[in-house]
Amino acid sequence: MYIHYLPMVEAVIPERFLRVFGRLLPFKALHKQMENARMMRSKAREIFEQKKRALELGDEAVKQQVGEGKDIMSVLCAYFDCISCMRVLMV
Repeated sequence: MYIHYLPMVEAVIPERFLRVFGRLLPFKALHKQMENARMMRSKAREIFEQKKRALELGDEAVKQQVGEGKDIMSVLCAYFDCISCMRVLMV
């Protein structure tokens, strides 16, 4: 019924307020889904940081693991490093 408005609500209201509001609602399924999303977000961030650190150090095992820098995470890291370098040079 009101699900059509959810993307607009998410765009307007900050995530931290939605989390607080979600915790106040008495729905166990919602709480479980919120916990699952939190865990997935933190695990993804952890994996990303580990790969980034390993690639910066030039760890050969990790380079083999990620396909000699041809996987999507390596390509994105290189792209964003390039963008950040350009921003520093422009300032």
